[in-house]
Formats: sequence, C-alpha cells, structure tokens
Amino acid sequence: AKMERYTAVEIKHGRVAMIATIGYVMPEVFRFPGCEDFANGLGALSSIPFEGWVQLVGFVGFHEVFVKPRAGGMGNYDFGFGTELIDGISDEELERRQTVERNNGRLAMIGIMGLMVQDGMYGNPIQSLKVNGFWGPPVDFIIKDISMCVGPGPVPLCATKRAGSRIARTALRAEPPKMSPAVPF
Repeated sequence: AKMERYTAVEIKHGRVAMIATIGYVMPEVFRFPGCEDFANGLGALSSIPFEGWVQLVGFVGFHEVFVKPRAGGMGNYDFGFGTELIDGISDEELERRQTVERNNGRLAMIGIMGLMVQDGMYGNPIQSLKVNGFWGPPVDFIIKDISMCVGPGPVPLCATKRAGSRIARTALRAEPPKMSPAVPF
C-alpha cells in the first residue's frame, strides 16, 4: 500500500512538474490578455495579486477534495482523463507509455528545480537565453582565459558575439598551432 502511494505521488508530482516547466517557458511566447504585467518564473510569486492567490488555492483545493480516481482505474493516479487513448492497446504498449510518462515526469521535476535555482541565483533563465545566448555573461570569464581563444585585443575568438546578428554567440573553430619551419617533421 505504501509503494502504491509513492507511485501515485511520483506520477502526480511529475505531471505538475511537466506543466510547470511548460509554464516557465510559455509566458515568453504568449500571455493572456490582462496578464501582460505579471512577471514570470519566481517573479510571479510577488506580482500575482491577492485575488489571484485565492483563485489558485481554491482551484488546487477543489481538485484535491473533489477529483477522485475513477472506479476500476489503473491506480490512484488514474482520473479518467485521456483514457480513450489507451483503449485497445497491448499490455506491453501500456507499460511502455506509463514508463515514458514517469521518466518524463522525473526529468521535468529536475528541470523545473534547475530553472527555479537559476532564476533565484542569476535571474530568469529564459530571458537570459534571449538576451545573452546560450553561454551568457556568467561564463565569459572562462572563455576569455582559454589560450586558443585569445585573439588580438580584448575580444576573444571563441564564442564571439557578432554585431547586428540574431545569433547571440557563435563558436569558432580554433586554428591548430603552426609548427616552426625548423622542426624536421
């Protein structure tokens, strides 16, 4: 009974984490009318008004109290949503799909924690990708100290930002060191 409870909790947390990960990225692409001023990521915690928190707590509380697993379902995690997608499939395929869902949920739990930690330490990671590119300013100090990347002047040759380009950073291939003509081989 305890393992069944752990399984249900893992699946539930995985589903919430998958939705949260999408919710971290989506405000950069689309916002509902009237929500343009809300911050996203951890900044949303301080920008949601009191009425919004009441709605969130009410919705989650309603779901916890009134939405129950369906009778005759596969477990405590089966609420009957999307069950038409698994009607008529083999037991092996059902097990594969459940394994895929659990693995994706585990990955999403780690992913949302990483996004939240990065947001808390350095600012919103999605906005940082748009502004600074994949490498971003926190690792510029590493790039400038690589001997193959040091170019003429203060500008590094590896992962440089080209002026007027949509691409934030471009990794360049370093030239192999040229041999002295005095070396016989």
